[in-house]
Amino acid sequence: MEATGTRRRVAEHAVASLEVVLPCVSGIYGALVLLYLVAPPLTPAWPYVVSSFAGAVAQLVLAWCVHRVPIRFIHIIGLLGALVGVAHALCFVAGTGDPSQTVVLVMVLLGSAFGMLVYWTALVTVGTGLLAWAILAWDFPAPALAHWGVNLVGAATLAMVISTARIRALWRQIALDEELRASEERHRQVVDTALDAVITVDTDNVILGWNPEAERVFGWRRDEILHQPLALSLLAPGDRTNYAHGVRDFLATGESPFFNRLIEVTAVTREGCEFAAEMTMVPIRRGDTFVFTGFLRDITSRKRAADELRLAKDAAEEGAQVKADFLATMSHEIRTPLNGIFGMTELALDTTDDDERREFLLRARACASSLMSILNDVLDFSRIDAGHLDLERIEFDPRDVVDGVLDTLGLEAERKTLELIGRVDERLPTTLIGDPGRLRQILINLGANALKFTERGEVVMRLSLDSADEESDPSSMVLHGHVRDTGIGINPEQQGRIFESFTQADSSTTRRFGGTGLGLAISQRLVALMHGTIGVQSTPGCGSTFSFAVRVGVGNTAMPMLPNPAAGLRILVVSRNATGAAHLERSVRECGCVPILAPTPASAALLLRRNTPPFDAILVDLPAGNPTPELGSLDPLERRGIPLIVLASSGVRSRLQHGVRPTTVLAKPLKTRALSAALAALPHEAPQRLDTMRIGA
Repeated sequence: MEATGTRRRVAEHAVASLEVVLPCVSGIYGALVLLYLVAPPLTPAWPYVVSSFAGAVAQLVLAWCVHRVPIRFIHIIGLLGALVGVAHALCFVAGTGDPSQTVVLVMVLLGSAFGMLVYWTALVTVGTGLLAWAILAWDFPAPALAHWGVNLVGAATLAMVISTARIRALWRQIALDEELRASEERHRQVVDTALDAVITVDTDNVILGWNPEAERVFGWRRDEILHQPLALSLLAPGDRTNYAHGVRDFLATGESPFFNRLIEVTAVTREGCEFAAEMTMVPIRRGDTFVFTGFLRDITSRKRAADELRLAKDAAEEGAQVKADFLATMSHEIRTPLNGIFGMTELALDTTDDDERREFLLRARACASSLMSILNDVLDFSRIDAGHLDLERIEFDPRDVVDGVLDTLGLEAERKTLELIGRVDERLPTTLIGDPGRLRQILINLGANALKFTERGEVVMRLSLDSADEESDPSSMVLHGHVRDTGIGINPEQQGRIFESFTQADSSTTRRFGGTGLGLAISQRLVALMHGTIGVQSTPGCGSTFSFAVRVGVGNTAMPMLPNPAAGLRILVVSRNATGAAHLERSVRECGCVPILAPTPASAALLLRRNTPPFDAILVDLPAGNPTPELGSLDPLERRGIPLIVLASSGVRSRLQHGVRPTTVLAKPLKTRALSAALAALPHEAPQRLDTMRIGA
């Protein structure tokens, strides 16, 4: 394949040579025609005129054929041109009959040697000339024949040497040209397939080179930008100035910090979009001036990856720190109840008093319960994180869920003298389908979190149904939960992190309030498993409200409609707490009774004196703190002979239940079903009370 290409290159050289040589030789023969006509060397001159004219015509015909025959026949054209010259010289020798005229043939052979481009044409030309001369000069005188024969053989030899040298030089040049062309082709392929944009510009900022990657990066096609003075437009304004100064310094001193080094620049696309790039400019001498080749690579993705890697590294370091803090916290949280268990057990073993032993064992059980809660949090989080937690789909009553949460959190609320209120929207069905255990866990986590960070005030949790949900698919609904507290609140910048694993608002929170920091993370994942969302709204110093929404099914179990024996009763509700009073009012209405609110026992006594007919019962909400002042105010209410229902904490309940008052005592936090049962147990005459309710209402 390579040899074929070389022969073609030789043929191309032959074409280029013959298209010039043949017309020139034809012109020489034409000049000889004129010369023979004007000053013939011998008489008669017509044979020379005819042979010269024939040679001129033959050379012109061959010149016409140069571009009209297949290129593989071009050497035959050259051979024919040389043979025409040899024939003309032989005619001259034959016409004169003088061997000395062989000098013409010698000149023809030497001249043909410079036109022969392959060996076989040179051999045929020289061989034909020698053979024809030998035949023609056979009858010439011996001395002359020998003399001119030696000259002719020497000329033929010299012609072959010249032809050989010329052909070898030509082939060497062709080989160098081929190597140069191959090198240029390799260079072009390297440039065209380079991953960098390769751009060549001159000192006037005219673009001389533009590879495909430059087309892709900048958006300019090669035919649009080549030979255009647009080099500076490829850089941002600041880098344009630096480049112009760099070129000026290099041309003046031969050195510039802008060249022969990797620099970061801001490049500009055809549409004017800027992007970060790395560039190296290399000056290349071309004659008495320079051109500059730039290698530019878009590093936008690399910088983005570096930024993401840095963020990931920061996140990993932060996660490692959080886990380290968590382990430190966990070691403290686990050791504390363990120490309590060991300590209380030792005390129980050392005492002989049964009451003391019971007290110590109760405290040990409380420590064990706290430890179990911590371990359950860690295990639940691990199961959720590993995807091994499956949710149940069973029927449940949302009111039972809230009542269970109130039972669990009631002791902590009482210990901190906080009002704990649980509400269920009356529009909620009595039977839902879902996982009541996990729903209870979410409410307990949120409620316990609220109690932990609330020093005074109240914690209110509520399950509700939005109005928009009432018109949706009757087989399912979105259950909304809200837990509101009056605690310390959360800063806005910390609200986005509180649902992360092992996280509390800050490390001081852990030191002050304790906890693993997993409760909210577990709640967030449980809500996600229920195809819901969870969020928080908070104002520092004013409390927080955690809200979630989960998809549950609606059960088909219909509750039997039983007559309500308490319907129509007029209930006087006494509560200093506005939220508690509103909760009691709604609870009394749900029981079918008519509530009348009084903020204090004194205002209740005033209403008792003014209202006719009298109330059917008095519902008193004793505050969660110190209720002693309120206990004395119950006497005027009891002397009215109206049934008294008191909501009180455990310590106050024992004092009321061991007294002589005809008082019904309900535990705080209040459950609607317990209130309904207490109202239903009141002595009354339903029809008369119903009329009274209508009159009073």
